[in-house]
Amino acid sequence: MNRRVVINGKEISNPVAILALQAGALIVAALVIAFVFFVILPLVGLFIGSIFIAVITFLVVIAVAVIIGIFSSVISAYLSELFGGNRH
Repeated sequence: MNRRVVINGKEISNPVAILALQAGALIVAALVIAFVFFVILPLVGLFIGSIFIAVITFLVVIAVAVIIGIFSSVISAYLSELFGGNRH
């Protein structure tokens, strides 16, 4: 496997330098992949999960508000019928 490495128009013929460049390129690629897998993807997961939790919380709050509104209107109607001034 004969590799030609040209930097700034000059061919590098030292095999140790070529090996170091290849190892450096491999390390940089591994760091980029690790950054994507271990930093970016978990942050995306947290963002999507927090949106999901916020939507569920919002729906539960609306449901509780509707239930409280129904109960308060029923209790208000009952109390106004019970203590209202219009007696038959």
